[in-house]
Amino acid sequence: HLDGYVRCTLASERKVMTVETYITLQEATQKYNLHAQLLTRFIADGKIRGGKLNGTFVLSEKDARQVAKQQATKEDLRSKVVHLEGRPIGVREASRKYSLNSGTISRWAKLGYIRVLSSGTRGQKTLVDESDVAYAKELTKVQQTGQGKDVFTPEFAPDWF
Repeated sequence: HLDGYVRCTLASERKVMTVETYITLQEATQKYNLHAQLLTRFIADGKIRGGKLNGTFVLSEKDARQVAKQQATKEDLRSKVVHLEGRPIGVREASRKYSLNSGTISRWAKLGYIRVLSSGTRGQKTLVDESDVAYAKELTKVQQTGQGKDVFTPEFAPDWF
């Protein structure tokens, strides 16, 4: 494998061009403290550049660095709301408390992004995990998403998803 950046000069343009650095999957997991399964899924889904070279998985170091940064952000955001883990909250109450649309919260719950603690049947309200709603609210701040934009992008999806 190649350590560092490879530089080549284009004689016709007299510009120095930097060629993308690729590292092995094992190097990426060690250097950036990432799970191999996460990286291989991102490669398969086309979210990061990589593939097999002589039977070894390789990926863009720049992409691995970006995933590590996003994962750190995800962990930081989760740590802000961990004290709410397992605390039940009704969808309407969560909507008011976190300034999120109740229909959106319900949709996230149906999709599995927000855990349902108690299903509302026959007049009873649906209770969701407050930490998940608070996490979603934190995501809206970090990602600066607008109406109709996906908050739970693959890099910020809950670990159980």
